[in-house]
Amino acid sequence: MPKPLYTVKSVLSSTRVSELAQQLKNKAILFTEDGCYNLLKSEIQQFEQCHVLADDASARGLSCTQPSQIWLSKQEWVELTIKHQPIIQIGN
Repeated sequence: MPKPLYTVKSVLSSTRVSELAQQLKNKAILFTEDGCYNLLKSEIQQFEQCHVLADDASARGLSCTQPSQIWLSKQEWVELTIKHQPIIQIGN
């Protein structure tokens, strides 16, 4: 049975990022668009693993700084979304 993919496309409060890290343990989470800015928050370190759409993060001047971050190409992003269903958007 496919597992859900949680996506974050907007900037969240530090408290919300911390809550998500606790709620979504062992779940797939993907940061895209402006959601990539959440990588700048220290609370992002609470995630055991998170996926990042590399093109979106790079366009915002970000780079991979944590071993727990998996930066995905567009092809890898498509494969991830096919593998995980449903896709649940968090935030706006």
